[in-house]
Amino acid sequence: AAVTGSGAAQGQRGRGVYLREPQHTKGDVTCAVSIKPELHEDEPNKEKLSIDIPVALTTSAPWLSCAPSLALTYGGKGFDLKVGCASLPPGAHFAEVLGTDTTKAGLGALFRVPVTVIKPHADLLAGNGGCSYAAYEGLPFTPGHIERRFVVPPAGATWATVVLEVRGAPRSREADGGQTIFMLHTTQLLPSKRIQEWSTRVSLGLPKEEKAPSTQYVHSVAVTGGVTMEVTVAQWWMALGDTEATLKVDFHGVSPLPAALALDGRTLFTEF
Repeated sequence: AAVTGSGAAQGQRGRGVYLREPQHTKGDVTCAVSIKPELHEDEPNKEKLSIDIPVALTTSAPWLSCAPSLALTYGGKGFDLKVGCASLPPGAHFAEVLGTDTTKAGLGALFRVPVTVIKPHADLLAGNGGCSYAAYEGLPFTPGHIERRFVVPPAGATWATVVLEVRGAPRSREADGGQTIFMLHTTQLLPSKRIQEWSTRVSLGLPKEEKAPSTQYVHSVAVTGGVTMEVTVAQWWMALGDTEATLKVDFHGVSPLPAALALDGRTLFTEF
């Protein structure tokens, strides 16, 4: 299956629909899907011309809609797929379009068109009164639990400061204070570039007293403004005990003017 449209690899041909950036997920999106059978190159033309398969199209989620059927021939057939992004809550969403031969329904789907939609939890590119950070408090964690947040940095952001504060959950504070291990991971997908990501494993001590300040971990990572950033926090599966965490991502930006600087090796510094 080949897909074209604003959500297929940002306008390029792809094998499915992947809507990740805020300009693609604010409203409903329509993509053109093309299905073409593939036969062995030595297959006689008679066999190729005999292909005429009645295909029933079904979607696995109500926010996808398309034609109910198509007649698939060797030359291929296409249909329009509408993705209802506007009604989806923040987070990651996945669904499929299944194509089934109506004469051989027991064989399962002939093809599948995967659809993934990423709705941001915080879109700082939209303004929000000049806000440049996103904060999430009281995130509950148990061993192996994962929390993901999708944040769109403001325009001009060049780095982000990730702050993680951890303390024991109320029901586990009576236990002796110890340490727990968390995994932190950030990802940005930029067109025609390698995946921009950072990850680390950090060990944090848990305060025993209820009024004691939370243990804090701070780290800065490079970002690109306006591109959705995935921030993932997970408690290590072998780190026993329940915890609560507060996650804050604060964005900053410095852009030189002019953008191209001329540095002279004979001088200690350059003014701009």
